[in-house]
Amino acid sequence: MSIFFVHKKTSFFKIVIGAFVAIFLSVAAQPVFAQSVSFSLDAEPVVFLASKDTKRLGLKTGPDSIVELWPDDGGDYRYLIFSGYSYKYGRGTFKVKFNRDLSSLYGGAADEVWPVLQPAINEKNPLKSGKGSFDFNYAGGGTLYKCGNGKILYAYHGENQTDARGVRHWGPKPGWSGIGLATWDPVANNFIRDRQIAGLNQSNYWRKGKGGEAGTNQTAPSAGMGSLTPSPDGKFLYLLYNDRTDQPDSEFERPCVDSACPVLARADLREVCDNAGTSAQVSFRKYFRGSFAEPSVYDAEKSKDIGSGTGGRFSAAYGKDGGTETAANLTYVASRKIWIQSSVLQPENVIGIRYSSDLRTWSPIVKVRGPTQKGARMFYARVLDISSTSAASELRLTWLEKIAKSWDAAFLMGQRLQVDAR
Repeated sequence: MSIFFVHKKTSFFKIVIGAFVAIFLSVAAQPVFAQSVSFSLDAEPVVFLASKDTKRLGLKTGPDSIVELWPDDGGDYRYLIFSGYSYKYGRGTFKVKFNRDLSSLYGGAADEVWPVLQPAINEKNPLKSGKGSFDFNYAGGGTLYKCGNGKILYAYHGENQTDARGVRHWGPKPGWSGIGLATWDPVANNFIRDRQIAGLNQSNYWRKGKGGEAGTNQTAPSAGMGSLTPSPDGKFLYLLYNDRTDQPDSEFERPCVDSACPVLARADLREVCDNAGTSAQVSFRKYFRGSFAEPSVYDAEKSKDIGSGTGGRFSAAYGKDGGTETAANLTYVASRKIWIQSSVLQPENVIGIRYSSDLRTWSPIVKVRGPTQKGARMFYARVLDISSTSAASELRLTWLEKIAKSWDAAFLMGQRLQVDAR
């Protein structure tokens, strides 16, 4: 039996959860919790990016996704990428230069942001996916993976809010979504779309609701933020994202119909990296009832019942501990050989984390920060490892904090996170 807790050091807060019962994904034959893990947060968070900084960068909104750390190139700065809206470039994913500890913009000066990925509707994008694509109106928010051959991959969130008549429907509910894969082009200095790699097992056909409003069975944010991570043996590249279903025989059926559930899919890592940036297609497969066999995106014939851009059945990666976990994502902590999954829990408005040593068996979620002051909300929690070596991790818990609904009072926050194994 393991003990999972967040302990107090000096001015650190303390949360203790003892004698927990592990939550199992049925892939696992045995639970794998040979050690306890503790998490500590510094007493005070730091503002990485204030509203005045985003304005100097020429951004109207942002970050409106999780932030991701660019692979370290050894310079005296680091890049963060995130989704937002630029006055010059419009909607897209942008690359911004920070000091190495991420505490402020590099040199204190605001360089113009550079768009690295834009929705398919934007003509500036090298490859247009077309009006029927999952990322027609929104492309961004996700994680990076650097292959052994040097290629940099981006698993990103996409949204289509344009109906069959060509009418755009605004708001968080109308539309449908999926996860795409893009490959970095160092010459063009942006990402080139490869393909959609995950679609939801739920109809994306447009229809009118009871009140006459247009929508689909999905919602635009449903797919969440794609997280790429290699398997411990290096054979597979795993993808964690959110899925929903219309199928009565899917596991965790009721919660996964009413709201999205976390799902694992995988593909052969070598094939993905070898074929990234080419016309060759590599299929990810969803985990469903004991094996990774279900297609993550249906072919044309299988998709006819629920629509192009949808995918196969699934089993949830882990159960829900209560509330809605928004923008769930993974971080691999190499020095501890564990994965941390972070998200913001609503309606409580707190940041929660859970961990796994094998992507099969997961701890219960632990609430590590929040709730915020009245009128403020947190979004897009993510743990970043800013260390230059895998021998010793240097972690930052990041999140967006907004006062009311105004982007004039939005802050990218960060706080040191210590992980200890016993």
